[in-house]
Amino acid sequence: MEFTLNEKEKQNLKEVEEAVKTLYGNETHYTRTFCFTPTGIGDNIEVIIKSKEKGLFEVKKDITDYDSW
Repeated sequence: MEFTLNEKEKQNLKEVEEAVKTLYGNETHYTRTFCFTPTGIGDNIEVIIKSKEKGLFEVKKDITDYDSW
């Protein structure tokens, strides 16, 4: 599957990643997963960031650019 984030969605993603680094440190290792939910007028995009260290954290954040719908 291929997808492209627009500029606002990229900025939203960057803000989430910066918040994770602020909370857990710059050396934190994590994975990113994207979840797309079609709504009929656009797709909701949620990013899920999980620590590679078991159980440390999991962050879910809606990064959808609703203005682009």
